[in-house]
Amino acid sequence: MAKRGKARWIDSEPDAIRDGDRWIAFGTMKQVATWFEFLRFSPSYELARRYRAGELSPGASLPNDFDTVLAVYDDLGDVSCEMADWWLNGAYRQFGQGGKKPGVVGLGTASSANPEFDRITTNVERYRQTDWVEQGERTVMVVAIPVGLPKAQIARQVALLLEEYPAEERILSPQAPKYRITGKKLDWDSIYRYRRCLDAKADLAGATLWQIGLRANLSSTYTKLLNALDEPPHKQTEYRLALKILTSRGLHRGHMIAENAARGIFPTYSTCQNAVQLDWERIRQQRGSRAIDEIGEFDADPPFDPIWKQDSDGEWFDASFERQEES
Repeated sequence: MAKRGKARWIDSEPDAIRDGDRWIAFGTMKQVATWFEFLRFSPSYELARRYRAGELSPGASLPNDFDTVLAVYDDLGDVSCEMADWWLNGAYRQFGQGGKKPGVVGLGTASSANPEFDRITTNVERYRQTDWVEQGERTVMVVAIPVGLPKAQIARQVALLLEEYPAEERILSPQAPKYRITGKKLDWDSIYRYRRCLDAKADLAGATLWQIGLRANLSSTYTKLLNALDEPPHKQTEYRLALKILTSRGLHRGHMIAENAARGIFPTYSTCQNAVQLDWERIRQQRGSRAIDEIGEFDADPPFDPIWKQDSDGEWFDASFERQEES
């Protein structure tokens, strides 16, 4: 706990991931991971991969805005690897913020008993030469907050002061990411449901739409009703029809999200005019290959049979890990 009158430099990156000279908030990283998953489904993005790899036959049909997709592919790269590898291979530079993550800094306190405005002035100068420079000399607002005010009042009054600043002065980083999550109020639960629809369609070859929706848990209501044992057959038919309609819409929206993601816009299911049809056979083959690779990596580790030993209390324990550490 800092003493009165001293600056409180609050750790500004407890909720961020830093790679090299870039940082990204944990919440944003989860959204970027979802972008990565949708790119794996995008047929346009797959065409860009094959084009760069020289695998496309001459005269292959390409979307009219293929140059845009290629530019995104050149920035974000191949998504057939693990997400962590994709990130470290360069994606972090496209999504991460530059410099030090900005954070609130307490510059001191003053009271009738201890005015200490000279100390506050010293702290302001220290801040100007250190944190402010490291954070890219972003616009900051210096305010005096009566510590006895309720937090809700403080928040409202500070919000009103912040509204006076135009959007261009609210940029957090001198090196803004090239690719951003779009929109302000996004229904991420729906985004995740649409991705689950794509996953279920890929996993269940030959399944009906309502079966795909059930597997994806697209509607918790219909999942519950269709799993109920006391529902009459005609009701089950109604529920399946309703879930079929929802699943068809979910697959379409998932397709549009994937194709827009390949064009650097995420997440939106607005109609992509140059969208390419999904190739489910290709998707299943690639998912199967990745699964085999993951199993191979898991099996590549040398096995360690149990080595049973007794401790000083006569209790038996598996000491095989000791051999693993020694090797």
